[in-house]
Amino acid sequence: MRVMQDVIWNNDLLGEYGNALIGAPGYPQDWWPGPDSDSADEASDVEDPEKTAKDDLKAYKEEVREKEHFFQMAVVETAQRASEGSQVHLDMERARMELEDLRGQLLRATPI
Repeated sequence: MRVMQDVIWNNDLLGEYGNALIGAPGYPQDWWPGPDSDSADEASDVEDPEKTAKDDLKAYKEEVREKEHFFQMAVVETAQRASEGSQVHLDMERARMELEDLRGQLLRATPI
């Protein structure tokens, strides 16, 4: 509401706005407080709602930074484990090949 009032007052649109309300069906004609209202600003539950919003945003950004750090650590750990897994796979393949060689040597050494 406050932003709308500022736009209307800063652009001298109060008359046009009032005329538009008169033509709108179903709207009460006296709900707009106008520039001479005693309470041009609405009361708030907190002393400075903008500060509260900024504090909330700051806390949210900090939380995102922390989670981003943990996510990056998880990606690095996953990459390390994948690398270790491929190394284990390579070692197992090498052992299988050595076993095949040993088996072949045994078969060649045994007379039929």
